Amino acid sequence: MKSYSVGIGITNKCNFNCSHCYSREGKQYNLNYSQIFDLIDKIPIRSINFGTGESILNPDFIPVFELLFDRNIKCSLTSNGYSIMNLTDEILKKFNDIDVSVDYGESWENDLFRSSGSFEVAMYAIRKLVDLGVEVSIASCMTNMNFSEFGRLFEIVKTLGINLRVNIYKPVYNKNLTLTYDQFWNGVKYLLSYGELIACSEPIVNTIIKDTRISLGCNCGKDSFRIRPCGDIVPCVYWGESNLPLQNISAQAIENDEQFQRIRKIPEFCHDCEDLAFCEGGCGARRYYNDLLLPDPYCYRYLGREEPKLKWSFAEKSADLVHANYLCTFILK
Repeated sequence: MKSYSVGIGITNKCNFNCSHCYSREGKQYNLNYSQIFDLIDKIPIRSINFGTGESILNPDFIPVFELLFDRNIKCSLTSNGYSIMNLTDEILKKFNDIDVSVDYGESWENDLFRSSGSFEVAMYAIRKLVDLGVEVSIASCMTNMNFSEFGRLFEIVKTLGINLRVNIYKPVYNKNLTLTYDQFWNGVKYLLSYGELIACSEPIVNTIIKDTRISLGCNCGKDSFRIRPCGDIVPCVYWGESNLPLQNISAQAIENDEQFQRIRKIPEFCHDCEDLAFCEGGCGARRYYNDLLLPDPYCYRYLGREEPKLKWSFAEKSADLVHANYLCTFILK
């Protein structure tokens, strides 16, 4: 039976106000214990990542996590560091892995982009997790402002012996931080030159790298999806529309839902592509904010460009990380 990797925004409350945040809403929401209990009884789930807001700000977060841990569901947490500072060592050590959000390797730049004091909070949380022996990654968003500036972050990563996970910015609310075609591919080149790949689930990049260790194509809407703090279910964390409320969830509902079918539909241009199995049209969220009928806007074949020249190496040992098969991302060490 198919099992799902699920992202849960258990709350949209947050103590920071980051420039690239995709989860801003005028109203604050919390999912509760009974909703999550009902969810795991309705569909088989292999892993869950807690993200969106700062999870500790939901009063049901710890009981929900303990429920999932007792059901042997692999859990990860994405945090700016605040939740980590306020969870016990015992709880933290039960997570499969934890991501701490940092976008610049210099404190002043990161604080300008995220919030004052954000870098200090993040580094404190990272060192705490390292001391506890928890598998930890820095989670970053690549934008047109920082695509060439990951060198300092890699210095931190290598010094602490942790991982770096990088998502490409999606224009959920505005296009101001969107990468151009050249910025995207140059940013990818920089990343691959700095570190060793644990996983590459960015479909358009995987037409070149061909990382067969992960699910191919865009995994969003196939066997991964997102639950928003308001209870709406979407095929991808960045997706803007929902027809499926949490109370109506089932495996059949996910398969038949209009939004899930939209993200899974492969553009006609891609049908004869030699790398269709690796890409399947590219990142669903990027296509959603560009044109779902067209391939990934960074597709070199569709744009009639030469295949980008990339150099990379795979890490000898790849940690079992929840995000490796959850959404379009890079994980390096």
